[in-house]
Amino acid sequence: MSRVLVSLKQYGQKLTGYIPDLANLTSIWPDFMSSRCPQFLDRDSIPTMRVDGQHDSSKDRLGLYRAAKDVWAEGDPISRSLCLVHAFDYACFDDLPGGIPVNPC
Repeated sequence: MSRVLVSLKQYGQKLTGYIPDLANLTSIWPDFMSSRCPQFLDRDSIPTMRVDGQHDSSKDRLGLYRAAKDVWAEGDPISRSLCLVHAFDYACFDDLPGGIPVNPC
């Protein structure tokens, strides 16, 4: 997520909002966009969203996501270091309800 900051800075923009849980994204996204982007479509004019699939990386064919989750779950110095690196993704938001999650990993 933090990689996008370079591109945003080139256009004089920054991240201003955060959706902490993607479980209900199809219902949360229209309200989120309407509240964050003044020129965005009126909430009532946005068609109902549906999930058509996931990005190929979500399939975790190489098992990298699962391996990272296993390491994070151990709670040792290495996992805490990975969490610290991961926390930078949260630090780029102006409005982060509740701050960085207790366990961002």
